[in-house]
Amino acid sequence: MNIYLVDAFASKPFTGNPAAVLILDSEPTDTNWMRSVAADMNQSETCFVWPLTDNDKAEWGLRWFTPITEIELCGHATLASAHVLWSTGLVDEDKEVRFFTPYAKHYLQCALDKDNSADSSAIRMSFPALSTEPAKIPDGLVGALGASPTASPTDCGRCDNGSLLLQFSTAEEIRSMRPDFRKLQKCTEDVVIVTALSDQVGMDVISRFFAPGKGLDEDPVTGSAHCIIGPWWSKPLKQQKMVCYQASKRGGVLNLELRDDRVYISGKAVTVLQGDWLITPQSM
Repeated sequence: MNIYLVDAFASKPFTGNPAAVLILDSEPTDTNWMRSVAADMNQSETCFVWPLTDNDKAEWGLRWFTPITEIELCGHATLASAHVLWSTGLVDEDKEVRFFTPYAKHYLQCALDKDNSADSSAIRMSFPALSTEPAKIPDGLVGALGASPTASPTDCGRCDNGSLLLQFSTAEEIRSMRPDFRKLQKCTEDVVIVTALSDQVGMDVISRFFAPGKGLDEDPVTGSAHCIIGPWWSKPLKQQKMVCYQASKRGGVLNLELRDDRVYISGKAVTVLQGDWLITPQSM
């Protein structure tokens, strides 16, 4: 089996968010084996990709795992998977890639962003737009985030996928956070997204993403979080397109466009490692 390590939402190596991509011949059935592979790779996401019966339309199965658990949606690993399929010639560049997952109600569509004249190598992904409901901030959460003493959320919303979003007043409050991840995990089982308007020219929104309960203290760049961030900011910004920056140590830029009930997320990817995976479920 072929395995690749890809930096997603990155235009050069060692930036963006790394994902391991394992290309299989058929649908995997041993979840414990997939968990073991993901734990061994120890990336924020390891994804498993296999061709479906009718591959004339470039349709593929896809599952995502953190080092400790399977998750329902991951943007950067989807981008990494599409990048591998095109860069290895498994799918022609003029074809869209459609991923089907056990959890998504619809397929996840990826295409090279031909409309982006400034960056024709960017990959454009179609994801569902996710809404939030007003939510109470869990006790102790702001302190666990390690925000400055004067920082306080101006709004809070919760998505039914288990994500809690906190809006802050300034971008500097987001950048300066130094979370205590053990305390954060005790405060809530939800993943935590923090966001504010950007103070950088050419950027609309800044964010960070914390998920210690999922085995990820801080995710470097999170495509799925922007399925929430995009709809959250579109109304106050009064715009359907925005440029977002996730302010982790590695950092990454995501271009968003909202249309109907979808969020289109564009970004680039770079392969940094490729090899053979030798341990099959039968050999365990």
